[in-house]
Amino acid sequence: MAKLDNPQLQLLIAGVGPNLAMLEAKVAELGLESQVQFLGYRSDITNIHYAADLNVFPSLREGLGLGGLESLVDGNYVIGSQNTGMADYLTSEDLGLLVDVTDVDAIAQSIEQVYRNQRKPDLEKHRAELMQFDASSVDAAMLEIYKKYV
Repeated sequence: MAKLDNPQLQLLIAGVGPNLAMLEAKVAELGLESQVQFLGYRSDITNIHYAADLNVFPSLREGLGLGGLESLVDGNYVIGSQNTGMADYLTSEDLGLLVDVTDVDAIAQSIEQVYRNQRKPDLEKHRAELMQFDASSVDAAMLEIYKKYV
């Protein structure tokens, strides 16, 4: 947020974890309290997705990145890490952008680009591709693996 010169942008951070106090201190140090809200644990994450224009997942390590898939389904454009499982489904700029999450400037530029263009994911265009991540598709694939090796 410190790299973005746009006071209209708001960052909502949902969840809790061992880095929460450090993040809160960093927000205060940078004077970003008016632009960053810490929401804590939320059971209504879909409502937060509906209220958001964009979801950013700057994970250094992440398997599939289920949060990104949930965000897409809820109609949000996604910016995700190019070094995680998100690269398996963010295969087109119609759905989201992949960035080097160690490059803060690249993340900021991606956020500005998406905000400026008011991007939304084109789910219809990529429906067949995304269906491989549907729970029933994953269950069927796992069953085939078990049949083959067990």
